[in-house]
Amino acid sequence: MFCCKGFGHYASNCSKKFCNYCKKDGHIIKECPTRPPKKSETAYTVSVGSSSTGNSANIAQSASTTPTPPVTPEMIQQMIISAFSALGLSGKPFSTSSPWYFDSAATNHMTNKANFLTNVKKYTGNLKIYTADGNPLPITATGDISPSLTNAFVSPSLTNNLISIGQLVDDNYKVEFSKSGCIVQDQQSGKMIARGPKVGRLFPLPFPMSPCFSLPSITCNSARVDYRAWHKRLGHPNSNVLHVLLNSGLLGNKESPSLHAVQFDCNSCKLGKSKTLPFLTHTPNVVQSFDLIHSDVWGMAPVTSHANYKYFVTFIDDYSRFTWIYFLHSKDEVFSVFKLFYAHIQNQFSAQIKILRSDNGGEYMSNSFQEFLQTNGIISQRSCPSTPQQNGVAERKNRHLLDVVRTLLLESFVPSRFWCEALSTAVHLINRLPSSSLNHVSPFTRLFGRTPNYSNLRTFGCVCFVHLPAHERTKLTPQSVQCAFLGYSVYQKGFLCYDPHLNCIRISRNVTFFENQYFFANHHDPVSSSFSVLPLFTNSSVDSVPSKPLLVYQRRKSNTLDQTSTSHRPPPTHSLTADSVPTATLAPLRRGTRVHKSPDSFDSLFSAFIFCT
Repeated sequence: MFCCKGFGHYASNCSKKFCNYCKKDGHIIKECPTRPPKKSETAYTVSVGSSSTGNSANIAQSASTTPTPPVTPEMIQQMIISAFSALGLSGKPFSTSSPWYFDSAATNHMTNKANFLTNVKKYTGNLKIYTADGNPLPITATGDISPSLTNAFVSPSLTNNLISIGQLVDDNYKVEFSKSGCIVQDQQSGKMIARGPKVGRLFPLPFPMSPCFSLPSITCNSARVDYRAWHKRLGHPNSNVLHVLLNSGLLGNKESPSLHAVQFDCNSCKLGKSKTLPFLTHTPNVVQSFDLIHSDVWGMAPVTSHANYKYFVTFIDDYSRFTWIYFLHSKDEVFSVFKLFYAHIQNQFSAQIKILRSDNGGEYMSNSFQEFLQTNGIISQRSCPSTPQQNGVAERKNRHLLDVVRTLLLESFVPSRFWCEALSTAVHLINRLPSSSLNHVSPFTRLFGRTPNYSNLRTFGCVCFVHLPAHERTKLTPQSVQCAFLGYSVYQKGFLCYDPHLNCIRISRNVTFFENQYFFANHHDPVSSSFSVLPLFTNSSVDSVPSKPLLVYQRRKSNTLDQTSTSHRPPPTHSLTADSVPTATLAPLRRGTRVHKSPDSFDSLFSAFIFCT
């Protein structure tokens, strides 16, 4: 091609034109009248969309001095439609009156109609479009042709719509031209996002007239992200997970959809992932204590307590979240226990229970129970069948209590048959701990209006020594008994201590605690190590005289002090030295055959209490 290398003008308006074919001045080889035309030029010589100013920078105009059949724009449109049909793109609503052409000389995608674009914004920069004849064209707006073709210029003076090859390359696309047409691929994923035919020496691109269509929607291998397809491929994830993946670009998509775009209905998800509707956070609307009482029954316990209890029932005040607990042998006792609780609230707090919320258990649905509630003006609120969430306060309270009970038993090695004592201790402690539902105020403070006393708290299950009363000791017997601390008394200002020798609960305030030792930590019988034997200081004059074996006195029902003191355990034996032991074998101790049994007063002492803290 001729180039004069002059400054300040273009080759099209250069006066120093020279033809390398005929070696004459005034024209170039393309305009040479003596040069015979090529077969391809005679077969297809067109001039598409040229204006009087000659601003079609992307279309190579070929002219020949030999007369050729005129080719009208309608003929070119028909050729493009035929080429698209051959590629299987028929039926797409593309515009043939304003086709798009690939142009390697265009620096940006550009069009003359803003309605071809989306996200149109007014252009405020200083850039201009220079055509092949050097005329500048103003840029009025910018927009997106499709999610893959962005930042296109709008210039009303343009005659043709151009797709910039350079901009496609900068956007990490690969463009290939061949006799079969043009292919645009994503270099990262290798997916073909567009394909167009070759019409003569032009490469038009099928593109819709309306902005609601986009380039990927009409190509053979659609690059449009099908959210439903990815939803199925990924195993039906929720919309939030799908939204994160689509916005990360890991799925090969160029667009970043909104969360609303990926929220669609899926029948399979509705069938396979059906869940109950969420429950709103409980907002108490009561203004004082005992306006609303929550109740629930737990049981049957896997281990019967040592007092033969198998169930327990809780009553929770909605206003203060203070908890009362009662142990039951059977569920039939719920009604009688509630009457005791109702009388306790009336007498101790001078209040009336207005609403009782429970489940549909038979213990609450009995005729006598419902009649009692109606007689006293108490509204019975019951949860729907198979919907324990509606009685969530009582359900969560039971779970909280059992969590604390398991922890106390496991930490202190206390046997499971003492779960009633552990549960009473858990209620006593939880009522005095700050609650998040009460803005970190304890239920005790909310109900009584004063702070609880924490100075008397001790470690559950630790070793303790209970001072024996006068009728259970003498001057030569131990003054205390080793027990296991199992909680706090409700009706006395004292501690509950388990005495394994009598298998009973001792209630006393004269208790010494060894909180760093757990009573049940050792697996051997604690009776053998409960008491130390007092040493016997013998006279030296009788060291050689062997001691006679002591008689073991069996326990008898007597009110005398001597018999009562000796009935608790055998009296201490004398310590024998090696010198004082005779060679003859000592006679075996005489053992009685009477069966030992604890007094009835001790057996019923603990079971008579109703634990409520």
